[in-house]
Amino acid sequence: MRFKLIKVYLIIVVLSFSGIQAQFSSFKTEKFDSLIDKISYLKNKNILSTGEDEFKKKCALDITFEILSNYPLMSNEQKQSLRKLLTIPRRHTFKKLGQFIVFYDTSDINVPSLLTAEYKRLLADTSVKTHQDSMNVINSYVDSTLAIFNAVWEKTVNTLGYQSPPIGFGFDNYVIVISELGSGLYGQTVFAPEPIPGYNPPRYSSYIEIDNDFISVYLPSRGLPGLRVTAAHEFHHAVQLGSYGFRDKDRFFYEITSTWIEDLIYDEVNDYYQYLKNSTGQPRGHFSNPDKSFIKCDGIIEYSRAIWGKFLQEKYSPNVMRKTWEFIRTYGAIEALEYSLIGSNSSMRIAYNEFNHWNYYTSSRSVIGKYFSEAPNYPLIKEKPPIEMVGNIRIYSDSLETFSSMYLPTIYNNNKATDIICNIN
Repeated sequence: MRFKLIKVYLIIVVLSFSGIQAQFSSFKTEKFDSLIDKISYLKNKNILSTGEDEFKKKCALDITFEILSNYPLMSNEQKQSLRKLLTIPRRHTFKKLGQFIVFYDTSDINVPSLLTAEYKRLLADTSVKTHQDSMNVINSYVDSTLAIFNAVWEKTVNTLGYQSPPIGFGFDNYVIVISELGSGLYGQTVFAPEPIPGYNPPRYSSYIEIDNDFISVYLPSRGLPGLRVTAAHEFHHAVQLGSYGFRDKDRFFYEITSTWIEDLIYDEVNDYYQYLKNSTGQPRGHFSNPDKSFIKCDGIIEYSRAIWGKFLQEKYSPNVMRKTWEFIRTYGAIEALEYSLIGSNSSMRIAYNEFNHWNYYTSSRSVIGKYFSEAPNYPLIKEKPPIEMVGNIRIYSDSLETFSSMYLPTIYNNNKATDIICNIN
């Protein structure tokens, strides 16, 4: 009797496990089909970004990571559908210069246009009266695109020393496509889902799609300033995944780097300010959430932490970021930062502690010649509610996520001091 009970028990376990496998397989199929349907819907709208909030997402790296993470697990039919969706969009014509080829339309919704001083499309302005006038506006935008992207290549590859991205899709030049991307989206780097053979972590070829006028972005960046920072931002995504590798858990650092480097190359634009403070000057991103882990993404905070790149650049050298990407070929982002900082006689713990110290001295607390060079334009970092010391001891209980910090004002005998507490584990 005892033997029979064990036998029945084993049969039940096997059948249950088989049922779980079937349910999991069905779940994966539905998940991948849902992802493909979402990409199809967004591509029909000319965007891969999924943002529906105030920012609409600056670029589409979040969904790119979702695609690249899930693609190896898809069926052949699903892979074929996805590859078709990610092909280069057709446009009326093209123009080449230097390292790039730009595809663009000369009519319909995707036609590019410069903006007037009032941030309206020049093509719709009364001063544009003839077909030749229109073509001059279109060509000016396309020529600006080529000039800006080639300048970004020169700075990124030849001056800063990053490896150039692979050129794929059967072209001899890196492909840029001009599209009407919708409100708020600047651009997107679209990667071929099949990795380039022979690399671990995997690397991918790509093309970049940019907005056709930058009329609906952050107000100070509208028009050509938006094009400039987008070229720097998206080109570095092409460099990151094309020449250094795809690490699914490190998306935060991909966005930190791209947002930092756009300000390094075009320091006068300062598009990243929108992630530090709102229109009334109140903190957002890292300055409103210093207690959120450094490795997290929420659609805003990873962009705001471009200030980490600014800190490394101004405290040490821009080379610290480049060397970190060289180590990312072998290690995850935090470990890569550690090895890179060791080369500057520092460490991740030392640097992260000082970074949090710099973040306190902004706005009205900024000190000319110390800390961030643009600190007067940054908001004050969010502090915890103050606690009052009565006697010599006060017990305070709280928690911190990994690589995060809190700013705790303490009042004693009517004097205030702010303790900066960091979790560097």
